[in-house]
Amino acid sequence: MMLSPAERAAAEIDMIMAGYNNAEIGQQLGIRERTVKMDCQRLYREHSISQQHRLKKVALAVKMYTPSEQQPTQVQLTKRQMEAARLAAMAYTRQMIGEKMGTTAGAVNNLLREMYEKIGVNNRIELALWYRSHHGDPEKQ
Repeated sequence: MMLSPAERAAAEIDMIMAGYNNAEIGQQLGIRERTVKMDCQRLYREHSISQQHRLKKVALAVKMYTPSEQQPTQVQLTKRQMEAARLAAMAYTRQMIGEKMGTTAGAVNNLLREMYEKIGVNNRIELALWYRSHHGDPEKQ
């Protein structure tokens, strides 16, 4: 069965979200790994995503998907937690967040874990989705 380019892109993003690599995505969709890589690069350009290769996929998924409404809507985060959430939503690594905030990657990890519990999310992708759904595009703030 032949997928339209939009359907193929959606399927690729779904597989990225599920943790598949380019070779696995290509195998599942019956296309070459190189085609998957080119599709991802096109999507990164279209959505103005620029970070390390692994983080591009997370940022792309965050931009293209909306979160479920299971997370609490009224959450009180400190200014420091909000800044860390904003940077995480921009696909910054723990090290990059630490540098921006003047702290260590370990301290950022602790801060993220505290936020996960407060917000009711399990990982950085869900945190980024929560941030974008409640505070908008972090790059415009």
